[in-house]
Amino acid sequence: MLLLVSCSNERSSNREMDPPYITIERQDPLHNLSNSKFTKKIVDEKTIRELGASINHLPEFPRGIIHCPADNGVQYEMDFHNSLDDRVVLVHATGCQQVQVNSKTYWAMEPKGNGFRALLIEKLGLSEKEFLGG
Repeated sequence: MLLLVSCSNERSSNREMDPPYITIERQDPLHNLSNSKFTKKIVDEKTIRELGASINHLPEFPRGIIHCPADNGVQYEMDFHNSLDDRVVLVHATGCQQVQVNSKTYWAMEPKGNGFRALLIEKLGLSEKEFLGG
């Protein structure tokens, strides 16, 4: 009996050649929106680098008691593909405006958010009201 085995790394080498992109989906876990559906794919490498750098410069979420504005639960899931270590980033649009990356939580509320929220809104092509789910 002859057994031939082959291992191919074709998928990983193809993946390395794929251009980076981000998929962004609005989520409505509290079911507060009448029309929460929103998805966008970003393929512009400059925009991907800007968003990644902006996320990397967010301050850690403060400890202790914090009073945040009303939270309607709207959040955006950003899936980085072939960039930023294929991270999944969860951006809370309202309330305390946390940004979760892996097991860490950062703060996007201005002025400490260093403009991340405004940059994201601009790149999504939404108004502030639309970003908040309105």
